[in-house]
Amino acid sequence: MRKTNKLEQRPANSGFAKKRVKWSLNILPRINFCAMLKVLSSEIRFFAKPQNVACYPTDVQLGGFCKTKHFMRTAIILTLTTFLFLSCKESYTDYALTWSTDIKSKILEDINIPVDSTSINTSNPNLEEITLYSKGIRTKLYGISKTSGDTLLSIFYSKDQNFEIVRELCPGIERSFEGITYKGKHLGLVELRFCDGKLKEQGYRLNGNVGVWTEWDENGKVIKETDNGHTEKLDELRTIKYYR
Repeated sequence: MRKTNKLEQRPANSGFAKKRVKWSLNILPRINFCAMLKVLSSEIRFFAKPQNVACYPTDVQLGGFCKTKHFMRTAIILTLTTFLFLSCKESYTDYALTWSTDIKSKILEDINIPVDSTSINTSNPNLEEITLYSKGIRTKLYGISKTSGDTLLSIFYSKDQNFEIVRELCPGIERSFEGITYKGKHLGLVELRFCDGKLKEQGYRLNGNVGVWTEWDENGKVIKETDNGHTEKLDELRTIKYYR
């Protein structure tokens, strides 16, 4: 084992440094529609209260109010409330995106601590693996090409060592990769990018690929969408917690 400090100044060359936010056009109408329904529901609840107005001869009166009008208003409220709940319920993939973003954020926060020791593993014929520690706990690992000196792999560890952010980096491969592992298994959001940082492929994993995986060409045009189904599996992410 020998000490090294130069890794902390090593520039990232993964394409993830300038991360571009991908907006899904499909979610915008849903968000606006939910907000509109909430406003309408609030207004209708007010007008659903019995009003002291004159009734038509065909209306059945109860306590001085028009029973039929009050019934119709109540029916509208119940219908809109049900529709609001069904329309605005968070999808499995929406939750998986939130979960993945939260896990990554917590790991990156927790590894931002002083490094007090390092170890170097040279057994890999292609990479020199340098692991950084803080108080005996792994925080980061870098895989350095033995031929070019480029950083081709980086792994960031959670405090409990259960979670990892795994990145395979250009130029060692024709695309970069970023994903989360939990106890050695890939799950949550997976992103592959061209070496210029543009998104190449995106989808979700939990015991294999689930839901829709989308592929783009180098110009940002969608070229393929593969629906693997079983998005309900992503609900299992709710039981996988990040403990500090």
